[in-house]
Amino acid sequence: MQVNFAKKEIHLQIKLVGIPLSGKTTNISHLPAHTPHHKVVQKGGIIDTGRKRIFHCKLQSRKANNKIKHHNYKYIFTIHYVPATAHNSSRSTALHGADALIWIIDSDKNKLAQQQQEQTDTLQMLNNNDIPQVFQWNFRDSPAKENVDTLQQALNPQNYPAFLASAPQNIGVFPCLYTCIDQLTQKHIQQTPQFRSPIKEQQQTQHKIISGNDYENCAFYLDTPQQVQNCSFYNCTFRDKTIFSKITNSFFIYCNFANLEIQNTEDSTAEFASVSIQHFANHTHNECTTFQLHSSITCLT
Repeated sequence: MQVNFAKKEIHLQIKLVGIPLSGKTTNISHLPAHTPHHKVVQKGGIIDTGRKRIFHCKLQSRKANNKIKHHNYKYIFTIHYVPATAHNSSRSTALHGADALIWIIDSDKNKLAQQQQEQTDTLQMLNNNDIPQVFQWNFRDSPAKENVDTLQQALNPQNYPAFLASAPQNIGVFPCLYTCIDQLTQKHIQQTPQFRSPIKEQQQTQHKIISGNDYENCAFYLDTPQQVQNCSFYNCTFRDKTIFSKITNSFFIYCNFANLEIQNTEDSTAEFASVSIQHFANHTHNECTTFQLHSSITCLT
């Protein structure tokens, strides 16, 4: 972490780690598309580690900055991947300064042992057991995918947040980043007393959705159909029947729905990750844990 007191900026680094061709570059390539939620400060930049040049992206998080806006500071996150095939000295250089990790895991059952070794080597180089971590089970649309429980037991026994994904389809990319940023922000605020809010956050009751807002720990009671645009919902509950007439570029992470209906699915764009839906009028498989709505519903298991 670096703090620029003159510009009132807090710089934090998120490293994407994984075996070759696990989807690290694909993940980063999707980030500029989420400008309503993140302001891209720099994209397509290069970090030179001596042996490997690494594509990276710098961005601001609207949700993270809202947590400390009363201090007039802002967070700047640098996201780049760590080369898996590079020499150990280059990998060590790329890992240096990591504030959080996102593990990009290839779900191919034949690559599990390789990924376990990659994880062991990375953690030994990092030598930091307290770093926030998020797991992405990538390529869940592959016929050779390993069972999620097996991946979880082998690679994530500590039960860090984990999401199903298909990075080439841009499914699961943003929820991983969103959750990682949230964990990293919370950790920084807890370790920096001057940024702590004097008011304890409690679940808020909402009766309408305002486009462009970020909602966290909210309980929604919606009596009329809602149009949702450029919103994010984190750890929210939707009571009674919820009708969305249209959703545009919005995300639902760790949310619970009692009864959900999306009317205009052809023109809606949204992603749901780690959601619970007791009754979903648009889909017969309510146990689906990650899906993307864009002209049709894509479900990952």
